[in-house]
Amino acid sequence: EKLFAGHILPIGEAPDGRAWTGFCSVAKDAGSGYLLLFREMNESAGWSMDLDMFAGGNRRVTKLAGKGEAVVSGDRLTVTIPDKLQYLWLRIE
Repeated sequence: EKLFAGHILPIGEAPDGRAWTGFCSVAKDAGSGYLLLFREMNESAGWSMDLDMFAGGNRRVTKLAGKGEAVVSGDRLTVTIPDKLQYLWLRIE
């Protein structure tokens, strides 16, 4: 329910079979949300993005599902998905 109550934004590149792509659901107060990230047939196991769609302050990331890891440093999220065609589902608070 919370996932669909937020403002849904595309993130990464347009899906083309070789991209890092996904969606972000930002809560109405911009203080939290969810990210669903997909590593397609991309050669790079790592990817990062700005978190400027969320309100400033200390952020914490929690992995909800998927294969890989995520770290927040300042206004930047860095993820690693070791295998192609895998995903990460994350919560940002």
